[in-house]
Amino acid sequence: MTPEQEKAVKSLNDATEELRNLQTMNCETPEEEEARSKEIDRLVETVEARTAAVEKERRAAEALAKVESVRSATKATGITVRPVAEERKFRLPVGSEKPARCWNGDEEGAYNVGLYLRSLARKEKFVPTPTYRAASAYPVASSDSIAAYGSGEDPTTFTDSMSKLVMRTLFDGIINEVAYTALCPQLARTFVVPTSGMQIPITDEAPYAKFYTELDHIDPIQPVVKAADLNLKKMAHLNYCSSELLEDTASAVSVANYVISTFTNSFAKTIDNTWLQGNSGIGVTGLVDAVCGYNSGAQCFEAASAEDVTSAELSKMVMSVYRNTQNAAWLVSPTGWAALMAHAVDGANGQIITNNVQTSIYGYQVVLCTELPSDVMAVFGSFDQACAYGVKTNGVKIIASDTRAMEFDAVTYMGSMRAAWNTHSPQFLSVLKEPSGV
Repeated sequence: MTPEQEKAVKSLNDATEELRNLQTMNCETPEEEEARSKEIDRLVETVEARTAAVEKERRAAEALAKVESVRSATKATGITVRPVAEERKFRLPVGSEKPARCWNGDEEGAYNVGLYLRSLARKEKFVPTPTYRAASAYPVASSDSIAAYGSGEDPTTFTDSMSKLVMRTLFDGIINEVAYTALCPQLARTFVVPTSGMQIPITDEAPYAKFYTELDHIDPIQPVVKAADLNLKKMAHLNYCSSELLEDTASAVSVANYVISTFTNSFAKTIDNTWLQGNSGIGVTGLVDAVCGYNSGAQCFEAASAEDVTSAELSKMVMSVYRNTQNAAWLVSPTGWAALMAHAVDGANGQIITNNVQTSIYGYQVVLCTELPSDVMAVFGSFDQACAYGVKTNGVKIIASDTRAMEFDAVTYMGSMRAAWNTHSPQFLSVLKEPSGV
């Protein structure tokens, strides 16, 4: 025990003994009792203060002991202090085009994608920005390579790994933009298919529940369950891109946005066209054929006029779908859109489209679609309850060649994507077609 600790403990013991004597003292007069009470209050404060002083000395001794322990360990093993690397933030060059929405604000990712795509035309190595690997959520190279890259070695020594990394960023951008552009991923229920295909259990309507008295036997119910198959089909697009365009474009982000828009526009149209019209060559039944072939075509209607649609016709579409339909919407072709607008502005027809902010019919959202069959004016119902759409995990592939179209002095980009469609429950939808013979 240190001298300071001994002094603090002795002072505490003296105050404690004095307080104990006062507690046993007998007072004969009120004045003596009052004086005794005041002295006890003073001694209590003194004991508390000296107790705190002892505790402070104890903590100080423990802290000193820890310091000595650390010093001993340092002498035995040594301590290596690593400098903290300064965080480097990426900024787009002055005058650069802003990344498209599909990049989700990843300016550095979009910039590196553009550098990579442009490097193919210039026959040069792809050199990413210094912070790209550390900032990426998809490390591809080994930990040793990442450590070496971070230590300042020439990044061109990791061309293959960085090419894979930038391609993953390109894949993510395409998937995002397809989801923004195509209607099928927005309206249908979407699944990620891990293999070449999968089955989705679909339950049918259950019977009414029954009432029972106490201790009655409850009758079992066997639900009707069916399965919807999602079998992936591959679509592909081959695009020639002028070498001059890639060489002369000042902004690398502009190159990335151009390639993304080219592939997503092609994929999105094919996705919606196959979803709505089907494709016999790959064995996919379209949404319209599935609805019109269900229940002897009871939910497929024919308009009396191609120029106008009556409220009675629209009411039949709404009332014909399954009663448990939720989150319904209208999918309208350009021809149907014109007819519905003509009906809406006619005061005699009641102006059933009344939402001043978003076009709606009977309160349900209206979406314009250019991929419906030519004779279909509109489709109504719950698309997420009726349809399933599947995409392959990391199922987009992009490859490039600077020699495939060398006679055109062009860089060739080939992209492929795997997707699946199934309109498994057409009872949630109804279709309005143009008059026959129109």
